Amino acid sequence: MKPLPPGLRELLDLAESDRARDAVVALSRAESARRDAAAKSASTAGAMAAQASARAGEAQRASTEASAKLEAGESELRRLSQQMDVAAGMKEFEGLKSRIEARVAQNAQLEEAALVAMERAEAATTVAAGCAADADAASRAAADVAADCAPRLAELEAKLAAEDARRREAAGRVPEGLLRDYEHLASKAGGRPVVPYGSGSCDGCFTSFGPQVKTKLAEGEIVRCGSCGRFVAPV
Repeated sequence: MKPLPPGLRELLDLAESDRARDAVVALSRAESARRDAAAKSASTAGAMAAQASARAGEAQRASTEASAKLEAGESELRRLSQQMDVAAGMKEFEGLKSRIEARVAQNAQLEEAALVAMERAEAATTVAAGCAADADAASRAAADVAADCAPRLAELEAKLAAEDARRREAAGRVPEGLLRDYEHLASKAGGRPVVPYGSGSCDGCFTSFGPQVKTKLAEGEIVRCGSCGRFVAPV
């Protein structure tokens, strides 16, 4: 195996450092996503519980109002009955009788409405209680996940700091011109600015090399793929 051309060994070291750093970043993002997903679930469950509680409150107020209307209707019926007992004449008696019959019909409707409102309030209260229990469970689960992620994220943060230091050291050994090209290429080559050569083609875009390029690689020169622009390392 021929020796690597000047600067390419440093580029390979930098590329390896970047791969290691990217792996740490990916793990850190995965842990953060797991923690954030649990927190989002808890937040969603809390919002649903709040909405259910609000609906239960509205249903309970509606039930209270319906019961109050029924009570007022029954009070009016008792008042009419008392007036009927002391009616002065047949005309007044018949008038009160007609009003009482109408009141009885109205009270029947009010009683039905009150029962429906009560049933709705009870159902809404049951749903609210279930949502509150779900929200509490989701909150505890989110806290557990956060507690589990915290030391992992701290460890990954320390690893990332170490990889950053390693990268700075590796980048400092790369010739300025090569480093500039490397950084530019890394931003648009899918994170693989340096690829190996060994099968007659670029390992990044799989473009086949002609005899002249193969000769340069065999002689240990730095080669750029004419198709994707990546650095190609002879192996």
